[in-house]
Amino acid sequence: MAGSSDDLPESDRKVLEQLTSLGDTLEDPRHTLLYFYQTDGDTRTPQDAFGSLVQAIDMDNLETTIRDRDGDHPAVLIIEGTMRVDPAAVQALNDWARQWAETCGVEYDGWECAVITDTPPDLPGFDTP
Repeated sequence: MAGSSDDLPESDRKVLEQLTSLGDTLEDPRHTLLYFYQTDGDTRTPQDAFGSLVQAIDMDNLETTIRDRDGDHPAVLIIEGTMRVDPAAVQALNDWARQWAETCGVEYDGWECAVITDTPPDLPGFDTP
């Protein structure tokens, strides 16, 4: 069926499975981060490599952070905002991100998000009310 988690790459299915195993229904938009990396050998400045994408994002009320190359670690662009993470939304998000990565000549590494449940997590050493 279109929009099912079966249509997603295994890495995305695992994230969604982990969220649902924690009691998340995937119904509510939540804080989400996307990661783009400058590829090895790219001699552009991070601002030049990610510039087109940052300009497009700034118009969508999302926040962007560029961390410059640090030793062996490539420069990274982190995009964050409130997004849906149901299977159809994740598929659309990945399609959008991969298209921009190709356009900018950078690598899209994936996404992560907050867990939303009605039950507080059972954390060792913390009492729940």
